[in-house]
Amino acid sequence: MPVPAPSRFLCLSLLTIALCSSYSFGQSQPSQDRFPTYDHIKPNPNEIYDYVNPDRSIPRQSKAVFNLFSYPEGTTTYKLNGQIYKSTEQAKRAFLQKGRQIEQFTVGKPDTDGKRLIEITYR
Repeated sequence: MPVPAPSRFLCLSLLTIALCSSYSFGQSQPSQDRFPTYDHIKPNPNEIYDYVNPDRSIPRQSKAVFNLFSYPEGTTTYKLNGQIYKSTEQAKRAFLQKGRQIEQFTVGKPDTDGKRLIEITYR
């Protein structure tokens, strides 16, 4: 049995209106829970706290291995905490007895006699 044309037209138009109206209403309003932008998640500059020493110095620690006592005997003069040693063995013994934390050291260039001065300040 065929469906009359006016009722077919009415049924198709109601179906089209129902489908299109929900689609258009759903897209007309922006979503409230959007993905956050950088402005939403960036930290406030006043919230960053860095540790600063009271004397404004930056503590740095490094570990390096130098063999300051490997120069041939008689070619160096050692100055350990202000005390002068001509012998490499004496300087090495004095250094190992008192401490091993070096604060500063300098290795001088050889002078005209071929001897160099090594200064070590340690605790």
